[in-house]
Amino acid sequence: MSTLKEIMQTSYYDQATGTWKPYLPETDARGVKTADGSTVQAKLDALPGQLSDAVTVIKGGVDVAGDSLKKLYDLITAIQTVLNSDDVTLDTVQEIVDFIKTNKSNLELLGANKVNVSDVVNNLTTVIDGKVLDARQGKVLKDAIDSLQTALSGLQTDLDDFATKTYVSTSIASAMPHVGDMPPANPIDHQLWLKPVGTIEVA
Repeated sequence: MSTLKEIMQTSYYDQATGTWKPYLPETDARGVKTADGSTVQAKLDALPGQLSDAVTVIKGGVDVAGDSLKKLYDLITAIQTVLNSDDVTLDTVQEIVDFIKTNKSNLELLGANKVNVSDVVNNLTTVIDGKVLDARQGKVLKDAIDSLQTALSGLQTDLDDFATKTYVSTSIASAMPHVGDMPPANPIDHQLWLKPVGTIEVA
């Protein structure tokens, strides 16, 4: 006589009939209940292969980056984060598309009026139409202007000195100027020679 343990290992209790029934071999078909409560016949040894085939079909050959529900969930969450917006006017893809279509002409003008990087020159010698000056040349021009202003300031000082004769040294001021058609034979140091254009009358 079989023990209860032996019976349970080789049989199962069917509540519908109230009897013990033997387990079917894995190769035999058995009724399997589906999610909607219906029963279908399936071979137990075929289920693992069927599940594997079903998973392959569900994946549809997708890349490993999205071949599981967890990976797909992470990808969807990342996309939602990118698309998230606090702007109630442009918070959907359709609204963004409509905005672009409405402002298409203005957006095209932005592209038409841009300056290409190849049209920016970093020198002060290029004379090709359509080229623009690199911002670094602003510093070059500023330094040149500062240098000119310094030179002009020094020239103005020289002009002021010339007007007030402060530029004449003591030795020049003490030297008598020589007036005549020919320079003096023995000129004094720093002596000025003034060649007359017309007749000079000396009082």
